[in-house]
Amino acid sequence: MLQMAFETEVGAILVKLITLPPDVLESNVCERRRFLEIDGDMRLQRYLVGPALDALSTIETIPEPYVNFLRQYAIAPYARYRTCALAVAICMAKAVQ
Repeated sequence: MLQMAFETEVGAILVKLITLPPDVLESNVCERRRFLEIDGDMRLQRYLVGPALDALSTIETIPEPYVNFLRQYAIAPYARYRTCALAVAICMAKAVQ
């Protein structure tokens, strides 16, 4: 998930919130899947993304523009953007817990 979070420019949000492990880009935790497949898997849970972003926006250490940027990616017409937005949101939530 961390690797996927950095596939698009939305990953720039994470750079300011977390410290990347030096070997993150070299690690292989599972077989790579296509964005379209992952997006299809997440289709039924997409209704949870809005409330999750609302919850992120209540955390003082996460600037509102970051959350708004994620909101735009989460509703983008491209599966890669939607999937990366979800990965970034999950990583952000983990970073601030």
